[in-house]
Amino acid sequence: MYFAKYGIIFHLLKESDLEMVRQWRNAPHIVEHMEYREHITPEMQKKWFESINNVHHLYCVVEYNHEKIGLTNAKNLDFDSWTGEAGIFLYDKKYYRTPVTAIMAILGGEIFFHLLNWKAGFAHVLKENRVQKVFMQMLGYRICPGQEDKINQKFVITRESYHRKRGVLLKLLSVVVNTKEKGKLVIEPGELNDERIRFWEEKMLKGNPDLVVEDTPEGRIYYY
Repeated sequence: MYFAKYGIIFHLLKESDLEMVRQWRNAPHIVEHMEYREHITPEMQKKWFESINNVHHLYCVVEYNHEKIGLTNAKNLDFDSWTGEAGIFLYDKKYYRTPVTAIMAILGGEIFFHLLNWKAGFAHVLKENRVQKVFMQMLGYRICPGQEDKINQKFVITRESYHRKRGVLLKLLSVVVNTKEKGKLVIEPGELNDERIRFWEEKMLKGNPDLVVEDTPEGRIYYY
């Protein structure tokens, strides 16, 4: 399964990606922005994957220009309150100080608030990471009450605050990509009977009954 728009593709994390993601996660320039900074072993990575390989966690490897460059996630998905926690990291340094991180975040917002139809999302950012906190506020996040003295601060974004920022963000994005391009969610043929994906598909259609769908040799494609 993958999501594609704005020249970015989010591929559902697979077991075959684990060693690559482990190497990324252990890299010093990634570790310095994480609360957990211990070295992650292959065994630890496998155990972690087993804990998140379910309907309450949606982790995706990010592809840009035919290269895998980072990881994004929506985790701790609560289907009663329609909330979850978002996370993202860009491993490839050559895309730092480029619009790529913003494109990743905007696509993540569209998946979270449009396709999955969530009410609110949370994210954690280290207090010392001032650049990331400014970026979060630009996207529509605000710091939660009682977080000012926390080391790993919690932020919240609602569907309404995301939409207030979305127009401006898309206008800025239009300078570098075609923002009128349709997005698509592709469920590949071998995944059509995957219980996790069928569960997400059912929830998505409940909130978006008018999504355009097409069955093709590539798989089942939803356009948004």
